[in-house]
Amino acid sequence: MVHYRYPRFVEKHTIAVIADEEQERRYLLRLVLKKRGSEKLLIIMDSMGAADEIYCDRKLHRILRYIKENRELMEVGELYITSLFPVCSSKIKYVVDKLYEK
Repeated sequence: MVHYRYPRFVEKHTIAVIADEEQERRYLLRLVLKKRGSEKLLIIMDSMGAADEIYCDRKLHRILRYIKENRELMEVGELYITSLFPVCSSKIKYVVDKLYEK
């Protein structure tokens, strides 16, 4: 899996992840953007991917680039990224099996 570095406009020391590593579930990723407004944006994805406190994944990198380039989102200074499916995996069969395991 390809990892990306977070863009320069993300305050890396404020990145927060709420996850359960033992159960391989990721619930929330919080990012603060430098020199932006005070608005908050909630992004609900179908799965969280591999982004964490250190590395960004391709999906999140594209979202961050879109937010930076979109004039309508200039006031967004904080992102909350959550997922419909909290299981961390790029394989859909693994996610489905994990969600239904007892």
